[in-house]
Amino acid sequence: MTGTLSQLITLVAYGNQYIANPGTSINFPANHSAFQYCKNVFFSVEDQNHPSSENHPIIVAESPVEWFGYLAKTGCKTLKLYYESSDGSTGIKDHKLAGMIGGGGAWLIEAIYPENSDFWYGAWEVTRDDATNSNVWTVNYKRIQHHIPSRNLQLDIETQKNILSDVLAKIEAFADEVNAENFAGIFQQANAWLTENYPERDYYHTDLLPDDTYSIPERQLFFAASGAWVFGGMGSWNDMGFVVEQQQVYENLSSALYTAINNAIIAAINS
Repeated sequence: MTGTLSQLITLVAYGNQYIANPGTSINFPANHSAFQYCKNVFFSVEDQNHPSSENHPIIVAESPVEWFGYLAKTGCKTLKLYYESSDGSTGIKDHKLAGMIGGGGAWLIEAIYPENSDFWYGAWEVTRDDATNSNVWTVNYKRIQHHIPSRNLQLDIETQKNILSDVLAKIEAFADEVNAENFAGIFQQANAWLTENYPERDYYHTDLLPDDTYSIPERQLFFAASGAWVFGGMGSWNDMGFVVEQQQVYENLSSALYTAINNAIIAAINS
């Protein structure tokens, strides 16, 4: 999974925990793994009263927890993940660009209010090129849509479990066929997590979701989908090629897996 998506998921999951109990402290780790490469993370809105509001942002929060408080104060009821595919608009399938910043379709955070929604987008920028540590990123979460009709994406957990399991079985068989044993093992493990009681135990981001906020079926689906993420650059599942007949199967299965993963993440996190 990309770092940008990991952050969005973390913000939605912990943000909803705060919004459900505004004013109370939440266990948001100061060194959360989704933010480990970031020097600064802040949240901004455009100054609607300025003649050229586009170039005059107002910072409303300088940390995730401050942002949660801002959302609660402004009447936000819940946060949801929102995804919109770009397939067809770039001439390249989303899964092939998923490892690049801004590639693979658009992921946003939807802040739902009683009558409408706001949408927030994370703009990542390298701001410490000469850094001696790994904290080189600054992320500005911008409110890019204000008071528009709500989307509130909702997908059925069991349906998405079945779809993901089916795609994982097929792509594992293909990986075995082309002697990509490492990837076959990844797909097999991800499928097994769909029935594990503690699927996050062997996942890198063990702190991605707050404790006790998602059910076991929801966590199973989420971590299975996260574990199946093989899309990136050099050395990833995307960085492979085959004879013509196998290439088409590879492309079709890869696209199906990417769609199944995205839908599974939405189903689990927005549940």
